[in-house]
Amino acid sequence: MEVLDLHKRVHEALHLEPKTPSFPHMSLCYVDDEDAAKGERAVYYDTLRMQGKYRKAEPHPSGIAMEGVLLNCKGVGEEDDWVNAFEASEVWAVKCDGPVGTWQVLARYPIVGK
Repeated sequence: MEVLDLHKRVHEALHLEPKTPSFPHMSLCYVDDEDAAKGERAVYYDTLRMQGKYRKAEPHPSGIAMEGVLLNCKGVGEEDDWVNAFEASEVWAVKCDGPVGTWQVLARYPIVGK
Protein backbone atom coordinates (compact mmCIF):
# COMPACT_ATOMS: atom_id res chain seq x y z
CA MET A 1 0.00 0.00 0.00
CA GLU A 2 2.98 2.33 0.44
CA VAL A 3 3.55 2.21 -3.32
CA LEU A 4 -0.02 3.31 -3.97
CA ASP A 5 0.46 6.20 -1.55
CA LEU A 6 3.64 7.19 -3.40
CA HIS A 7 1.71 7.04 -6.68
CA LYS A 8 -0.91 9.41 -5.28
CA ARG A 9 1.60 11.84 -3.74
CA VAL A 10 3.70 12.11 -6.91
CA HIS A 11 0.67 12.88 -9.05
CA GLU A 12 -0.59 15.44 -6.54
CA ALA A 13 2.83 17.14 -6.47
CA LEU A 14 2.88 17.29 -10.28
CA HIS A 15 -0.78 18.42 -10.43
CA LEU A 16 -1.56 15.53 -12.77
CA GLU A 17 -4.52 13.19 -12.96
CA PRO A 18 -3.25 9.67 -12.12
CA LYS A 19 -3.38 7.89 -15.49
CA THR A 20 -0.33 5.73 -15.00
CA PRO A 21 -1.33 2.24 -13.85
CA SER A 22 2.25 0.94 -14.11
CA PHE A 23 3.76 3.69 -11.95
CA PRO A 24 5.88 3.28 -10.01
CA HIS A 25 7.42 0.12 -11.38
CA MET A 26 10.72 -1.66 -11.69
CA SER A 27 11.83 -2.70 -15.14
CA LEU A 28 14.77 -5.06 -15.34
CA CYS A 29 15.05 -4.85 -19.12
CA TYR A 30 13.48 -3.01 -22.02
CA VAL A 31 12.47 -3.90 -25.56
CA ASP A 32 11.88 -0.67 -27.44
CA ASP A 33 8.81 -0.13 -29.63
CA GLU A 34 10.69 -0.62 -32.92
CA ASP A 35 11.99 -4.03 -31.83
CA ALA A 36 8.62 -4.90 -30.28
CA ALA A 37 6.97 -4.27 -33.66
CA LYS A 38 9.30 -6.99 -35.02
CA GLY A 39 8.10 -9.41 -32.34
CA GLU A 40 11.08 -9.12 -29.96
CA ARG A 41 8.98 -8.79 -26.79
CA ALA A 42 7.22 -12.06 -27.53
CA VAL A 43 10.53 -13.77 -28.38
CA TYR A 44 12.10 -12.52 -25.13
CA TYR A 45 9.13 -13.70 -23.05
CA ASP A 46 8.93 -17.07 -24.79
CA THR A 47 12.67 -17.63 -24.34
CA LEU A 48 12.48 -16.92 -20.59
CA ARG A 49 9.49 -19.20 -20.22
CA MET A 50 10.91 -22.05 -22.33
CA GLN A 51 14.23 -21.97 -20.44
CA GLY A 52 12.41 -22.16 -17.11
CA LYS A 53 13.58 -18.68 -16.07
CA TYR A 54 10.14 -17.15 -15.52
CA ARG A 55 6.90 -17.97 -13.76
CA LYS A 56 3.97 -15.98 -12.41
CA ALA A 57 3.97 -15.27 -8.70
CA GLU A 58 1.42 -16.87 -6.40
CA PRO A 59 -1.31 -14.60 -5.01
CA HIS A 60 -0.16 -12.44 -2.11
CA PRO A 61 -1.10 -14.04 1.28
CA SER A 62 -2.85 -10.82 2.37
CA GLY A 63 -5.30 -11.11 -0.52
CA ILE A 64 -4.06 -7.87 -2.09
CA ALA A 65 -4.37 -8.10 -5.87
CA MET A 66 -0.80 -7.98 -7.14
CA GLU A 67 0.76 -8.97 -10.42
CA GLY A 68 4.24 -10.34 -10.19
CA VAL A 69 6.76 -12.76 -11.56
CA LEU A 70 9.59 -14.84 -10.24
CA LEU A 71 12.88 -15.07 -12.12
CA ASN A 72 15.14 -18.07 -11.88
CA CYS A 73 18.65 -16.61 -11.56
CA LYS A 74 20.51 -19.90 -11.32
CA GLY A 75 23.84 -20.19 -13.06
CA VAL A 76 25.00 -23.10 -15.18
CA GLY A 77 25.20 -26.24 -13.07
CA GLU A 78 23.58 -24.58 -10.04
CA GLU A 79 20.27 -25.32 -8.33
CA ASP A 80 17.19 -23.19 -8.95
CA ASP A 81 17.39 -19.70 -7.42
CA TRP A 82 13.92 -18.14 -7.69
CA VAL A 83 13.95 -14.41 -6.96
CA ASN A 84 10.70 -12.60 -6.17
CA ALA A 85 12.01 -9.54 -4.36
CA PHE A 86 15.03 -7.35 -3.83
CA GLU A 87 15.90 -4.25 -1.85
CA ALA A 88 16.36 -1.02 -3.79
CA SER A 89 18.51 1.85 -2.54
CA GLU A 90 17.33 4.65 -4.83
CA VAL A 91 14.60 5.77 -7.23
CA TRP A 92 15.53 7.19 -10.61
CA ALA A 93 13.52 9.82 -12.48
CA VAL A 94 14.03 9.08 -16.17
CA LYS A 95 12.81 10.95 -19.22
CA CYS A 96 11.62 8.10 -21.45
CA ASP A 97 11.25 9.81 -24.82
CA GLY A 98 12.44 8.13 -28.00
CA PRO A 99 14.57 5.00 -28.26
CA VAL A 100 15.70 3.42 -24.99
CA GLY A 101 19.34 4.34 -25.67
CA THR A 102 18.45 8.05 -25.66
CA TRP A 103 16.55 8.09 -22.36
CA GLN A 104 17.91 10.58 -19.83
CA VAL A 105 18.34 10.03 -16.10
CA LEU A 106 17.11 13.34 -14.67
CA ALA A 107 17.66 12.62 -10.99
CA ARG A 108 18.42 9.85 -8.49
CA TYR A 109 16.68 9.89 -5.14
CA PRO A 110 17.99 7.80 -2.23
CA ILE A 111 15.40 5.75 -0.39
CA VAL A 112 15.32 7.02 3.17
CA GLY A 113 14.78 4.74 6.13
CA LYS A 114 15.86 1.49 4.51
